[in-house]
Amino acid sequence: MPRSAKAARIVRLVEALTTGLGVRDRVSLGRRMTQSLVRAYQTERRPVPGWVNDLHAYFDHGRRL
Repeated sequence: MPRSAKAARIVRLVEALTTGLGVRDRVSLGRRMTQSLVRAYQTERRPVPGWVNDLHAYFDHGRRL
């Protein structure tokens, strides 16, 4: 589970949304959500918050943002 409380809540939400689906679907949704968050912060020219980096680490297992 991510260190950040906000990231942990999002992980639980993704798990709830994908109940009955496979792990691949859960990870895919988590990755897409994380990518959308990163793009949104970048579009606004704002730094990506640590909790988004926690999500990235959780769902992407070391892949670059």
